[in-house]
Amino acid sequence: MPQAAGNQVVLLACPRCTKLCKGARGLGAHKTWCDRKEALRVQQFQGHGVNGARHRRPPHAIPTLADWEWAATEVDLEEELLPGFGTRQIRIPQAARGDLARALLLPLKKIVADHTDEGAWAILLLFPTLVLGALVRGGKAGLRNLKERCRRFESGDWEGLLDDHHEAEDLLAERFEEGEHGAAQLAGEPTAEEAQARRIRRCLRLGRA
Repeated sequence: MPQAAGNQVVLLACPRCTKLCKGARGLGAHKTWCDRKEALRVQQFQGHGVNGARHRRPPHAIPTLADWEWAATEVDLEEELLPGFGTRQIRIPQAARGDLARALLLPLKKIVADHTDEGAWAILLLFPTLVLGALVRGGKAGLRNLKERCRRFESGDWEGLLDDHHEAEDLLAERFEEGEHGAAQLAGEPTAEEAQARRIRRCLRLGRA
């Protein structure tokens, strides 16, 4: 059984996904979330409930205890709050402000009830990451995209929103790296004038020889 060197924290592996969790309490919380995730996966595979659509929850769904436990035990805020490649929405459309306010009240109410609720604090701090990322472009598509994120946020689909954020960040990182690589290649390739000058200098050297 793996152990941390300094404080002797015991790490226990989840029997389903082999994720290492801190102690029996952490493993218990993770197993609740992991079992729920597996049940949803089976439903999707069998065509029940979400009809195979990823991250979709029933209308008017609310966060479950497992959702809050996931936020409290599975989210690495130190990593998630690092600056990324994506942008955040600064100007919020008037038509979406009510949706945003209602979504924000979800973690705020839990914090007012219990200011030590780590899951509620994690979700509040992740709100810009989960909801205010770059939107779909084109007409009212961005507004619909933002309102749909608010609906998913209120339903507790935070893991799905975080997965979407990671995918968007990975895509932007790949494009950035491709752009950097292309710029480096272009910097190393001579222009037509430079190539002609090199040929002339080479001919002159051969003539002198």
